[in-house]
Amino acid sequence: MVNTTTKGHDEVAEARSQIYNLFGALYLELPGLPLLESVFGDEFERQLSMAATKLDLTKMKRGLKLVTRFVNDFKDQPRDEVLTLVSVDRTRLLRGVNAQLSPLPPYESVYREGRLWGESTVDVAHTFPKLGAKLPEQWTEPPDYIGIEFDLMRLICQSEHDAWHSGDAAKALEYLEAGRDFLKKHILLWVPGFCDQMYQRAEITFYQGIARMTDGFVKYDGHLVDDQINVVRKNLAEQA
Repeated sequence: MVNTTTKGHDEVAEARSQIYNLFGALYLELPGLPLLESVFGDEFERQLSMAATKLDLTKMKRGLKLVTRFVNDFKDQPRDEVLTLVSVDRTRLLRGVNAQLSPLPPYESVYREGRLWGESTVDVAHTFPKLGAKLPEQWTEPPDYIGIEFDLMRLICQSEHDAWHSGDAAKALEYLEAGRDFLKKHILLWVPGFCDQMYQRAEITFYQGIARMTDGFVKYDGHLVDDQINVVRKNLAEQA
């Protein structure tokens, strides 16, 4: 085991894990009153603020402004009416129910191969056991669904964080490289395209904001993980 100072790497990994956890929940879970309360209360912004202390979330600000506009526009409306509005827009945006009004549904294989359950799906499924993880049985979506890919990134970031806490910089580097590979071989090849469609077709500013926030973060994270890898490699080389 190689030990090195974390120099904040563990905190960056934790912040990245928090953001991927937030996005994973937004895309995987059906809207409910707890989601609305987190958005209309301070929980949603609190989670982002905690991550912002370690990450540069400038590229997410445009999206956050749209979510804030949604909150201001609907804060005085009955929650059940707002929930219906959010649920209807989510169904149309994420389920591909109308070819004219909906984006293509957010599966990597649909965007990259033009079909469900393509090679991309299989490759994502194989990534879980490579990381010593299993696809949760409660998930009925194909493994290349956007929320599942984000949850896989959460897992990778959390595993990196745990490696730093155990003092194993070499293992942390392995997870950083795994995250970089998954971002560049999967997420960054299709998620920005979906986010553009989602933004253009969203009828409420809430999902316009989520689209902009998602797009901004995954692009930012692609650069961030490269920088993290370069610093860790340099530190390990200096200690060799």
